[in-house]
Amino acid sequence: MLRLCTRCEQGCPAGDLKQGRCADCRREHERERNVSNPRRRVRNLSKWQRTRELVKRRDGFACVDCGATKQLEIHHKIKLRFVANPYEMENLETLCISCHRKKDRLVVA
Repeated sequence: MLRLCTRCEQGCPAGDLKQGRCADCRREHERERNVSNPRRRVRNLSKWQRTRELVKRRDGFACVDCGATKQLEIHHKIKLRFVANPYEMENLETLCISCHRKKDRLVVA
């Protein structure tokens, strides 16, 4: 069965469509989103992936707040839009998902 891609309107196998777009249109959409939002672009670079691993290693692969070792994320102490260097390790810390959400709520409130 073929369905139309919502973006290019070409017939694609139904199993290949995700969110109504073919693979080529999804890639193009991601490129456009990355250009319009530089913070997304930073997080997609291999330099960011290496920095994340270094921060996790520095923090002992555990949450710095509760000590959890599962579902770890990297948190910017100072928001990414306010720093000149997004890869500055002094601004980064390892947090589990629940602690990350708590800290983000504290900043917003």
